This record gives sequence, structure tokens and C-alpha cells, in this order.
Amino acid sequence: KEQPSNFFGQCLSKDGPNVGCSSGYVLTVDSECHACSQFCTNCSAVTSNQCLSCRAGYILKVSSLFVNEGTCVVTSDTNSGCPSAHFLAAPGICQPCHPSCSQCSGGAAGDCESCGSDTPVLHLG
Repeated sequence: KEQPSNFFGQCLSKDGPNVGCSSGYVLTVDSECHACSQFCTNCSAVTSNQCLSCRAGYILKVSSLFVNEGTCVVTSDTNSGCPSAHFLAAPGICQPCHPSCSQCSGGAAGDCESCGSDTPVLHLG
């Protein structure tokens, strides 16, 4: 833990949950800066599934197309470093494929590169 810097009376940009804390720390409800998960460089909470960015050698695996926080996973050599059933949405951020896809280039049903076991045929692919 570290104490947040004294930022009262100063003009600050909105850094979300990390206002007043060093990189790798998050301001919690007890008004103290707590360390992010060991693989996060920034986070929205101290749990390992609320990373906003990851340390070198890791990539952010988000759980939803609408949320930019997730778990830092080891970068793989396939699918631009993303784990299976995910695609690289932005540098360092992996988003889930459509539920019918096992590999994809995007999040829509038409972005499948291979199909899941429930939908084994890739139409016009």
C-alpha cells in the first residue's frame, strides 16, 4: 500500500480509478493506494480480472465486447498473441469472438475463421 499524493487544489486530468496513485496502484474505498494484480500495469480494482493494461509479455483478455478491463494472460504466438476464441481488437487488447466461433478476426458472427462445436459448418468460408 501507498498513500495517495495530495492532489487537493490542483487541476488534474481524469485518470479514472488511479487519481493520486502511482502507476500499478489503484485508489480504493479506504482512500489508500493498493497494488494492482502482479501482471497489471494499471487496473480499476485490485483483483486480477480488473486490469486495464498489462506488463510486457502479457496481453489483456477482456470478458466482454463492451468492457475494456480483464485478465492479463501470457502472450501466445497465435492470433496476434490472443488466447483461443479471442481476437486482437486494439494493440494489447483481446476481445472475445462471437459465441459461434472458435477463431475469428472480429466479434461479429460473420468474422468466424473456424467454428465452435455447436456450429461446425463455416458458411461461405
